[in-house]
Amino acid sequence: MAEHRLCKAGVRGSIPLVSTLRPALTSSCPHRAAVDDRTTRWALAYSPAMTLRRFASVALSIPLALGIGGALAPAASAAELTITDPSRDNVKGGLDIVSGVLNNDDYVLSTTVSFRKDTNGTVIVGLKARDRGLLRLVSRHRAGEAGSAVLLNRKGRVACETLDVTWDNSAASATFTLASACLWKGNYGALRPWYLIEGLRSGHDIDIARTKTFVARG
Repeated sequence: MAEHRLCKAGVRGSIPLVSTLRPALTSSCPHRAAVDDRTTRWALAYSPAMTLRRFASVALSIPLALGIGGALAPAASAAELTITDPSRDNVKGGLDIVSGVLNNDDYVLSTTVSFRKDTNGTVIVGLKARDRGLLRLVSRHRAGEAGSAVLLNRKGRVACETLDVTWDNSAASATFTLASACLWKGNYGALRPWYLIEGLRSGHDIDIARTKTFVARG
């Protein structure tokens, strides 16, 4: 099992369009769902080649002509990518991914993970840019409650005051939002995401959705 170490990098200054985003890790949830050291260890220990070997089907949200017998993908922003994952393919219960949507905009990055139902679990979103290291968004969640999030790379936590996660328990989804300046100091282009679910306490792999496709920034 490949191990990754964590990073720390700060981002300063105001970013247009993201000034209203809530600071990361300032949730006042009564259950104190802060991300603890176990989450950090679980996120670092994960390698995409680890346990689950299947690839999710991918739909690029740009007009893309396919070959003979194909069709046009839904029209949308060139900065959006949608990954779908089969329902009820998760292991040992827990959060079951049905889709992941990444919006790779110029100033704000957001990604929404949707599940079959709301239950306990740790959500890890991997972000890979060309010629850049791997970053992770991590949030631990208890059913019916909110959560907080951290941004990690191989050396430690990355300081990002704009990072926020919103759990919609009725819709069984989690949306991460942060300023693009938090990612490699804003020096990146196309991104390829993957989505991993781990047990809230065990750290065992529960479900994964991933793709080989990069989505352009724009």
